[in-house]
Amino acid sequence: MRTALLALLLAVSSFAQNAAAAPAAKRPLRLDDLYQLRTVSDPQRSPNGDWVAYTVSTVDVKKDKNVSHIWLASWDGKQERQLTFSDEGESTPRWSADGRQLAFLSPRSDACEKSQLWLLPMGSGGGEAAAVTKFRRDIDDFAWAPDGKHLVLVVEDDPDEMKPEKPQPTPDATKPKSGDDSTAASTPAKEADEGCPLKDKKPKPIEVTRYKFKEDISGYLTRKRSHLYIVDIETRKAELLTPGEHDEVLPAWSPDGKWIAFVSKRHPADPDRGDDWDVFAIEPRAGAQAK
Repeated sequence: MRTALLALLLAVSSFAQNAAAAPAAKRPLRLDDLYQLRTVSDPQRSPNGDWVAYTVSTVDVKKDKNVSHIWLASWDGKQERQLTFSDEGESTPRWSADGRQLAFLSPRSDACEKSQLWLLPMGSGGGEAAAVTKFRRDIDDFAWAPDGKHLVLVVEDDPDEMKPEKPQPTPDATKPKSGDDSTAASTPAKEADEGCPLKDKKPKPIEVTRYKFKEDISGYLTRKRSHLYIVDIETRKAELLTPGEHDEVLPAWSPDGKWIAFVSKRHPADPDRGDDWDVFAIEPRAGAQAK
């Protein structure tokens, strides 16, 4: 009898535990569930080792795109807070050598929606982020100099867009021509959308002369290349470091700040026809030659 009673008690106890631990009722996965996912990436530890800056990406349902923001967490995991909140989003957080500034990329406040370089003070006084650059094309990557006074940027350039616009002919009011419409003549031939000179209501025909003519996301390549620029933090002045018909990516400073290493594909005849990426080094000054 005692054995039977003990077995009954154990069975009841086991059933109660299983019932308490039973998962909630299952249901099929819905499309809306995907909007709740959060992607954490690009962790960057501060120079003193106390903090980690990283990005958290979410889905903006209304705009139908992913938007990432920069977060900050203490190394022990006890503190955590969001640093940036713009609708356009932010990415690529990078600490200065002294840990007093955090640089990042964002298209916020840019009429052409191109990623620009921003600086966020991280000292005890805090402060708002400030824009450093105003390029006409996206900044793809960047790296701090060891002295914390300069940065090297990877910027997409299009030589055709850098050419100055041809001046529009001004109608001579004293010599009207037959059939002229003064209203039409005073209207610019090129109309920009939302104040961005890159958003033409009347786009130009695409002229492709390269062997590699198209790429995912970028589309038709024309003469676009990625080049290195040096930016002075104090003056906000940017200087082109690597002009030419090649792409330069993945810049990295030497510890003494006297050289910048980068990766480039420099086939002697046509860089598009080869796949040989090599490491080069160049001094951080305009007019320097890569080695």
